[in-house]
Amino acid sequence: MKKLLKLTSIVMSVIMMFTLCACGGNDTPTDVSSVAEKAKVKIATLSGPTGMGMVNMMSNPSTELADYEFTVEGDPQTLAAAMINQQYDICALPVNVAATLYNKTNGKVKIAAVNTLGNLYVVSSDKSIKELSDLKGKKIVSAGQGATPEYLFKYILSELNIEEAVCENLEYKTEHDEVSALLASGGATIGILPEPAATATIAKNPNLSRVIDLNAEWDEIHKNEYPLTQGCIVVSSDFAETNKAVLDEFLANYKKSVDFTNQNVEDAATLIEQNKIFKSAKIASKAIPSARICYMDGAEMKKAVANTLNVLWQADKKSVGGKLPDDSFYYAK
Repeated sequence: MKKLLKLTSIVMSVIMMFTLCACGGNDTPTDVSSVAEKAKVKIATLSGPTGMGMVNMMSNPSTELADYEFTVEGDPQTLAAAMINQQYDICALPVNVAATLYNKTNGKVKIAAVNTLGNLYVVSSDKSIKELSDLKGKKIVSAGQGATPEYLFKYILSELNIEEAVCENLEYKTEHDEVSALLASGGATIGILPEPAATATIAKNPNLSRVIDLNAEWDEIHKNEYPLTQGCIVVSSDFAETNKAVLDEFLANYKKSVDFTNQNVEDAATLIEQNKIFKSAKIASKAIPSARICYMDGAEMKKAVANTLNVLWQADKKSVGGKLPDDSFYYAK
């Protein structure tokens, strides 16, 4: 009997030992190596409207799938070179620079979304100017010779059959800042400027105003079917292929960030200054409504971008890298 009791005691002890081990297993921390690490995503954006829609993301750089590292750059060509060297996974660039980059790298980048529509304006102190035909015979200053501003302006004038008459006195400057300074000082009365340079210039001279919206002129020519696309989100093709879920999450968050900028202008302007997208929150808040910050992807993006690139290609094939990109240029979720 004593032997039976001793055996029973041993069995119970063994059972309790296994039970305690099983219960203790629930409290054991999960092995870190078994948890998938977040992706580290390097993102670059341009100062100005092309980067304004990204500021809410810059304030919230950690998501479910990724941690974002942001860089702000002033020169699109510097960013393009960095993308070639694979310094960034995602960046914001002008649409034609994205196409040039695609052609130059044999398809190593894709366009994932449009983030800025046309935001070029004729700014003037001449209140008699109501439409583009009123520019005939008048001196106009502009930057962007041999680049998108020139091609788009001349395209619009050509469609209205007034290119030769208006461009007769068109004078090009090296930078938008030079055009701005001339207009602000009264050294010129008519100039072509993008946002936020247009708003900043008008703030310096109360006699100035936006007299013609070139984006509206484009929309009228295209019957509102093909919006003018200026800025976009570019992604490394390798990154898009190997990190599709991360990229799709980025795009969803980017759309929310664009909505934040457009719907919360004052708060967005503060973030724009803090993140050095533009130096003045006051000017940024005034510029956002006319900067045409947007989010467009998929088939709508492809249709609009292809049309814009075709216009630029017809003006100068080098402006898009020598040829129009094929369908692989356009990222699809």
